Amino acid sequence: MREPGPYFHTGKSCGVKSILFITAVLCGWLLSAFAQGAWAQQPTGPVTITSDRLELDHQAQKVIFSGKVHAVQDDVIIDCREMEVIYDPSAVEGEFGPESIREILAKGGVVISQGARRVTGDKARYLNGERKIVVTGDAVFKEGPQNVQGARIIFFLDTKRFVVEGSDTRPVKAVLFPERSR
Repeated sequence: MREPGPYFHTGKSCGVKSILFITAVLCGWLLSAFAQGAWAQQPTGPVTITSDRLELDHQAQKVIFSGKVHAVQDDVIIDCREMEVIYDPSAVEGEFGPESIREILAKGGVVISQGARRVTGDKARYLNGERKIVVTGDAVFKEGPQNVQGARIIFFLDTKRFVVEGSDTRPVKAVLFPERSR
């Protein structure tokens, strides 16, 4: 276990209020990023994240939630073993916003769900600069009975599209149910 100390600040005062503020703002953008990316809906409610541990490493510009991470905003839920939010250090001194987050990495049994939609994989990485989410490791995207799966699924946020890529051991598979005529 780390001793309390330099990972809470970079030489400047970084008190409890600053830590809580940074964490709250980053968490708010966290679920918004996943929800907007996967399903293009803007969440509006509060963010609730539970985990066994939260660590703010100001020197490394990241917040880490570990152990049974469960994040909820509106009807978007993210479950994983660890979630790392990497932020722009200049944001601590100024205004926070969506541009403050560089990257979000969810690891270990990742499940992102919203209603009948569900994305699973070993890892999910949100890259703010590229405006995309990459899910790897037995990646599956389900909506009701329909699903696509492969080694990797890439969600392109600005164009509202996704690409499923296979590998030698995990080809792309799609199970689709055409609508019946009424």
